[in-house]
Amino acid sequence: MRTLIPALLLAFGASAAPLALAQSCGSGGGATVCLTATGTANNVQLGWTVSGTVTSLEIFRDTDADPNGRTRIAVPGASARSYTDAAGNIGTRYWYWVKFTTNAGSYNSGSANATLGAACKPTAITPYINANGAWTQTASATIKTGASAILGPQPTSGGMWSWSGCGTAGAAREQTIQPPAACTATATYTNS
Repeated sequence: MRTLIPALLLAFGASAAPLALAQSCGSGGGATVCLTATGTANNVQLGWTVSGTVTSLEIFRDTDADPNGRTRIAVPGASARSYTDAAGNIGTRYWYWVKFTTNAGSYNSGSANATLGAACKPTAITPYINANGAWTQTASATIKTGASAILGPQPTSGGMWSWSGCGTAGAAREQTIQPPAACTATATYTNS
């Protein structure tokens, strides 16, 4: 008798971008500006909401949370609600502020920070199974009842593996299974 073992291999890329963005708000002169910042592979994307009336906006950046010494990087129109900063250094965390002016004076949003080059691209996963004594690039295999199979997806280094299902466990890239019936093993790879 033969047992079918579909080995489903899923690739998950790690991401430094937040799942939910917290807004950092500042109020004054009858207006409130709330700022968010998201780091991507090539830039930092800023977005803000405005309640009330503002007459002008300025975008500031610094490499720490202290607004003293910050640098003005843009002067968008008063109706702008986003800005993309692509001029920083990869891997550097930046803090941002929106300075807004109303008829009553100038005020600042709270600071928002993000890292330029923070996004991580998923690694392609190549499924390999050693069933009945031979390695094959495949996501499923048929083996004899009572026989074992080795699941050994690629890449072999540079990240971390975790497994579930079909008698798999732990973080070893290669998993030896001996299933009593058809089953599915799921591998998750996280980039380092």
